[in-house]
Amino acid sequence: MTHFCRKKNAMVDETSAEKLSKMKDLQLQAQSSGVNRTEEDICIEVTGRITGYVRGRGPSKASLITQKLAEIEEFKKRAEQAEKRSVELEVQVQSQQQLMQRLENQQAEMQNQQLEMQELLKALRAELQSKNQGNGNAFGSNS
Repeated sequence: MTHFCRKKNAMVDETSAEKLSKMKDLQLQAQSSGVNRTEEDICIEVTGRITGYVRGRGPSKASLITQKLAEIEEFKKRAEQAEKRSVELEVQVQSQQQLMQRLENQQAEMQNQQLEMQELLKALRAELQSKNQGNGNAFGSNS
């Protein structure tokens, strides 16, 4: 990496000065030969490349695109998981609704059976009362 000191108006060390000199030479060669080379290309050639990063310039567009694509994939994954969970919950809701319907049907059936039993109980009481009255009249007339 090259470092320039504004106070001294010079490069901070010999290595930086050599790299700057080499970059200037490559730029002049490119201009004299008519080859169109960007400053980034020359900088990468002299200082080397770190994947997704141009020295002195920050993250490259390619690394930002890669980062955004990774984010998109993560969002897709989350969306798929949310959709799967939504389907699971829908199945669970349907199952609970079916259970509630069965329980309501059973409750209605039990209420009907209870009404029938109450009617039978009333009939038995009435029959028992009529027998008691019949026995009581016969018993009462003998005295």
